[in-house]
Amino acid sequence: MIKYKFFVLLIAALGISACNEVDFEEYFAELDNTRNYPELFSAQTNYVTDLCLIYNGRPSGIKYTKEIMRPYVYYTDKQGNPNFLFDGFLMLEIVGPDGRPIYTQPDNTNTTLWNWYLDKQFQEGIAISAINQVLDSLAKQNVVPERKRKIVMGIPVPYQSNMAFGLIGGKEMKLNTVENRAAATKWFIDETLRRWDEKNYQHLELAGFYYNEEHARDKGDSIIPITAQYIKSKSKTFYWIPYFGGQGAKDWKKLGFDVAYQQPNYFFTKSTAAGMPATRINDATHFASKYGMALEFEFDDNITDTLYQRKFNEYYNGFVKEKVFDSAPIAYYEGGGAWYRMCTNPNAKVNDLYHKLAEMIISRQKKADLLN
Repeated sequence: MIKYKFFVLLIAALGISACNEVDFEEYFAELDNTRNYPELFSAQTNYVTDLCLIYNGRPSGIKYTKEIMRPYVYYTDKQGNPNFLFDGFLMLEIVGPDGRPIYTQPDNTNTTLWNWYLDKQFQEGIAISAINQVLDSLAKQNVVPERKRKIVMGIPVPYQSNMAFGLIGGKEMKLNTVENRAAATKWFIDETLRRWDEKNYQHLELAGFYYNEEHARDKGDSIIPITAQYIKSKSKTFYWIPYFGGQGAKDWKKLGFDVAYQQPNYFFTKSTAAGMPATRINDATHFASKYGMALEFEFDDNITDTLYQRKFNEYYNGFVKEKVFDSAPIAYYEGGGAWYRMCTNPNAKVNDLYHKLAEMIISRQKKADLLN
């Protein structure tokens, strides 16, 4: 255990605060062969097995057009047949129109920005609309998935502030109390539902909402249960993806979430700089199993580097070894367009990784279809 405590101190010294917030001894407890993940396909996730994160909106980001979304929706095999991939898409953004983070900026927490955020998600021909267009094109060829694809909408975090948020119910609101901050999330949920009904997407269902903050601290935990109760009153599912070591992760059920996915946070540049070992994959899967959580599979555009190709394979092999692919729901972080770029990359090593993971997702989707 001494070497692990030393490792935690080393990471903290390198500035990775996420790994210095909990008692790490629980991550290294010996486990038997039982895996306590949520079921692969069940009501707990609103029947989403493979949930892809789509960061949509930032000025410098990829435009998720119909052409871009095509390889997210389906995979064409060697015989030219389409095979359906992700059955869920989490729509979110953490960067505003001015390029600044939406989070940690009090002046970026207002109805103007939140309406911009929603405008981007519901923009015609982009993101949600583009997914529906891809599915519609397939339907015209009599190629239809066994189940409608599900959309999850990320809720911006209503950070506490004395600045004006905007009008809610005709009243000018400041997010300076828990009650007012909860009112802001309710406003966002109601506005999402209104816009969704207005669009009437033929091939999609709104599965629920996601809490954009990846930990439950800084008074954030006080509004989560209130938001959870409101989401349940609308017959929707509440999702969460805390970072590794984030406060509140093990208490996700008490907070009111229906399902939580644990981030390993192994793939990224910071973890590389910290010399983080591949055993982080095991640590994340063990923690998830201990607390009944699903997992996140992570990669980004660093995949063109051989070091990160190795890391991708370590995720893949770790998920095989820990039976994540066999039995757990998975969220996929792809950094904002990396999946599309892997699909179209002429580099055989990169393209092979796309095929490898795509074929695994297809096999998982076929299992889910049989359970439908």
